[in-house]
Amino acid sequence: MSSIHLIPRVIERDVKILFSDTFLIGIMFANFCIDLFVTAATFGNLIGSSYFLKIAPGSNLITAMVAAFQSGRDIWREKYIKDLASYLLTLPIPRKVFALSRITGGVARSVIATFPGTLVISYLYGILFSPRLVEAFVIVAVFSLGIVDFQ
Repeated sequence: MSSIHLIPRVIERDVKILFSDTFLIGIMFANFCIDLFVTAATFGNLIGSSYFLKIAPGSNLITAMVAAFQSGRDIWREKYIKDLASYLLTLPIPRKVFALSRITGGVARSVIATFPGTLVISYLYGILFSPRLVEAFVIVAVFSLGIVDFQ
């Protein structure tokens, strides 16, 4: 029996952990908005009006980074505080597949957490109803993969 069919179940578990704390998702979006609007309002007059468009993607990638670190924190919390590591390693799934599933789950969590911010940026750049919106989410996912993978 192949263990590949278990990957979506592990990813679903990681996403459920994210949604167990909906306040955190709201805080991440609020942080994105504060970072974007306050910084752009402050430095926009110093540098020029296009600064708002230049800082928007960086603000969203900071939110993606926070979400990826949050995923790593949850894994650490499961291992050391909840002492679930021995249980999780006894599941009927090979360790490599389990690790790949956790990495994919972390990326999914980051993309979900940055979804509102990515939509705001897409609106600012005029690509909200364009196929380039998919490219924006791919960029966020690849960036998140780099952070989740090296935790």
